[in-house]
Amino acid sequence: MDSDLGKTCTVMENREGCLLIPRNFRKFFKFLSLVDGSDESAHLKLFHSRSSNFTKRLRSLVKQLERGEASVVDLKKNLEYAATVLESVYIDETSLSPCPAMQDVDKWSFDVFSLNEASGDHALKFIFYELLTRYDLISRFKIPISALVSFVEALEVGYSKHKNPYHNLMHAADVTQTVHYLLYKTGVANWLTELEIFAIIFSAAIHDYEHTGTTNNFHIQTRSDPAILYNDKSVLENHHLSAAYRLLQEDEEMNILINLSKDDWREFRTLVIEMVMATDMSCHFQQIKAMKTALQQPEAIEKPKALSLMLHTADISHPAKAWELHHRWTMSLLEEFFRQLAMGTEEKAKKEAEEKARLAAEEKQKEMEAKSQAEEGAAGKAEKKTSGEAKNQVNGTCTNKSDNPYGKNSKAEKSSGEKQQNGEYSFTGERLFSGC
Repeated sequence: MDSDLGKTCTVMENREGCLLIPRNFRKFFKFLSLVDGSDESAHLKLFHSRSSNFTKRLRSLVKQLERGEASVVDLKKNLEYAATVLESVYIDETSLSPCPAMQDVDKWSFDVFSLNEASGDHALKFIFYELLTRYDLISRFKIPISALVSFVEALEVGYSKHKNPYHNLMHAADVTQTVHYLLYKTGVANWLTELEIFAIIFSAAIHDYEHTGTTNNFHIQTRSDPAILYNDKSVLENHHLSAAYRLLQEDEEMNILINLSKDDWREFRTLVIEMVMATDMSCHFQQIKAMKTALQQPEAIEKPKALSLMLHTADISHPAKAWELHHRWTMSLLEEFFRQLAMGTEEKAKKEAEEKARLAAEEKQKEMEAKSQAEEGAAGKAEKKTSGEAKNQVNGTCTNKSDNPYGKNSKAEKSSGEKQQNGEYSFTGERLFSGC
């Protein structure tokens, strides 16, 4: 069977002058040209320009299969490599006819709104992939293309979770592009390692992931689940980090860090945590003060602190951009604030209703307890009275007499006693004595 596979691959390659299963390739390229109006030959040209290593590996595998030398493991690895090349071709075809908005990616007043509209609400995907390609980070850190696509699409879903007017995927794309501008125009990129550049681009992309459209203070005041989970400390920032890393941790299919070494992974994560946590606005003046102090000794500036300030700057940069962009961002932010206000009003009304219900329940409980105590007291008194009457019935009439055991006959008994003393006896006295 292996030999048949090798012969089939060889024949088809010779006949079509292309690679493995060339008809499928050409159908695929033709389909792309029909969908986006691009040139089918341009797709083929791009594919061939990238396929020298691909060709060599497949031809070598075919020969090994013919000789029976290729193992299942080798076949698997080569097929995975082939899949990666195909994914690369699929993604790169979008760059053959670039969106006009992407031509301004190196400019300060980049219009992310136009990009998002042209890309069908995928501004973050376009920006993230563009920058990873620009800085050659995909090949440097061996990022699987399929994982990259899955991860960034998952990010976009998370950014759209709460349908925020401001803290959405466009904001993430805008901040990521602004980080690139600062790296590119200031020359800071020359001061950083590739891992540090990767870390800040990654941080920009995830820094508001699954934002709830409400502030940290709102979470704290309403005692939300995230506030309880993170002990009222940078509630949102902690969630952005945790949720984004959970994507990488729980699904290998979107783990773009899978090929980082253990040391690189640890350094990368440390940088990302510090940068994203620094986007908490409560750290703003502290950051400014720290940087002013650091500028007194430029040689002592720490990279993580500088990167954190750069990301924070990009995060709040829209007031310094073109008026049209700033105005649109401001209106979106105001809409989000008003929505929070409405949520706060509803939350306040809900809490007031809950408080009234709680007080009413407590009052009712007190009334029930008082009634129960009164009933128990009355029952106790009745029981005591009944018990006393029963005791009297058991002891007879003697219990109700005076201390004299003879009762009404005391005079007769006294007379009898006197008679006894006088030597006289009385039948009545004897009868009384015998009766007692």
